[in-house]
Amino acid sequence: MYRCHDCGEVFSEPSLVDVSQTHEYWGATVTEPLFEETCTACGSDWIEEVNRCGVCGEGTADDCKYFCIECHENLSFDLKMIQQEMDLDFEQLQDIILEHFEGGYEFTKEQHLQLQKELEVIQHDYKIDYKTLEDFITEHFEW
Repeated sequence: MYRCHDCGEVFSEPSLVDVSQTHEYWGATVTEPLFEETCTACGSDWIEEVNRCGVCGEGTADDCKYFCIECHENLSFDLKMIQQEMDLDFEQLQDIILEHFEGGYEFTKEQHLQLQKELEVIQHDYKIDYKTLEDFITEHFEW
């Protein structure tokens, strides 16, 4: 999967444009075959290979290996809602993700069940494990 930096298009395979060059070499004409990968929409050669979003299958955001921009924003929103509902700060939420199923975080039984349910929904909806979720929080979650 590729993304064009000029127009933003995401596509599965780039177009190949023939940019072969002809040279004269010791009196003979020699053609050097050369092809350039370009955007299928605008023809720009400023493209890069990107990963596929683990949730929706679109190209991932520039700074995130697992999510596209929309899924990245949706997950951030869902995590902020958990943070607000449970009155947690960044470090607490990060610790909870790391230690939640190891039983290392102090909660009432009701809070534990509520958080477990919410994290399981996120895990299911975004098709991620808790390590990926913890990495996301550490690297990309904006407070």
